[in-house]
Amino acid sequence: GSTTDASRAKAEIWQNWDAFLALATALSTEADTLAVAAGHAEEAEVKAQMKKVFGTCKSCHDQFRKPEK
Repeated sequence: GSTTDASRAKAEIWQNWDAFLALATALSTEADTLAVAAGHAEEAEVKAQMKKVFGTCKSCHDQFRKPEK
């Protein structure tokens, strides 16, 4: 749905594909690390890793997603 008029994807995704893929890869890595942290059941570790996951999401959204109307 990223190519439809309803999409909030910016054109920058297609112009900076390598940067977009790098952030997608980083998100996958951080999410995998979060899954491991969750398995340890250490609240502080999970919270710290959640911040990293959310930070990666925000970085991508800031660069490649249009704001809501």
